[in-house]
Amino acid sequence: MRFLLLCAWPLCWAARQKIPKTKIACVGDSLTAGYPFDSGRGDDPAVSGYPYHLQRLLDEDAYEVRNFGKGETTVVAGSKSYHSAWYNSTWHDALAYRPDRVLLMFGANDVKESRLLKFQTEFEDAYSKLIASFLKVDATVYMLIPPPMYDDNIYGPEFDPPGRAGGMQQTVYNEQLPAKLREIAAQHSKVRVIDLQTCFLKHNTCTDVRVNCCEWEARKPPRRRPREQAPEQTGSAVCLAHDDAIHPNDEGYRNMALMLRKALINGRDPC
Repeated sequence: MRFLLLCAWPLCWAARQKIPKTKIACVGDSLTAGYPFDSGRGDDPAVSGYPYHLQRLLDEDAYEVRNFGKGETTVVAGSKSYHSAWYNSTWHDALAYRPDRVLLMFGANDVKESRLLKFQTEFEDAYSKLIASFLKVDATVYMLIPPPMYDDNIYGPEFDPPGRAGGMQQTVYNEQLPAKLREIAAQHSKVRVIDLQTCFLKHNTCTDVRVNCCEWEARKPPRRRPREQAPEQTGSAVCLAHDDAIHPNDEGYRNMALMLRKALINGRDPC
C-alpha cells in the first residue's frame, strides 16, 4: 500500500501540471496597452497597463493574461479600426490566442470630434461584430466601461501640428459611451459588463470630472503638452501631475486590475 501511495504521488503531481491555464486576452486601445508607459518598466505592453498588474494578482499556475492593446485603435471603420490589418494585428493575434475570457475596452478614439457621426451611427454594429468574433472562438466576453475623462477636447487640437481635428469629447465619452456599451451587451446573452468608470468616481480624488486632478490619472508626456500654458490654466502642481485626463498612471492601472480581479475571480462588484 505504501509503495502504491509513493508511486501515485508523482503521477498526481504530473497530472496537475497538465491542467491548462485559463487564458485572458485584454483587447483595446491605449488604455489597455498601458500608455503613457510611466511605470519605469519600459513601453512594452507586456509589462504595462492593467493586464500586467492583473497577471500578478492572479495565480500564475492557473491564469495567463496577455495584453493585446494598441494605441489609437477605433471600433468604427477607418484606417485605425481594430480590423485594419495594416495598422495593427492585435485583433487577429487575440483571436489566434483562443482565449477563455476576453476583456474589451474601446471608445476613447471613437468619440473624437471627427468621428462622432460614425460613433452615433456605426459604433453599436461594429462593436457587436467584434464581440461576435470572440464568441465564435468560445470566449467569455466582458465589456469594460473605461475610467472617466477629466477634461474636454483632449488628444486633438491642443498639441502640434496646429489645426489638428478636434479631440475626444468628454460628455460623449462619460455619458453616451457607457449607455451604448450597456445597450450592446444587452443584445448578447453571454456578454457581461464591468463598470470601471463608477469605481474611479468613487475614489476620493476622482469624483468630479470637471476637476482634472484624479490621482489615478497620468501626467501628459512632454510631446503631448501644449507649447505654452498660461499660469491660470495650469492649476496646482498636484493637478499638473495628473493632467492627462484620460490615461491612468501605473497606480491607476494597478487599481483597475484590483477591480477586475474582484469581478472576474471573486464574482463581486468591482468597486
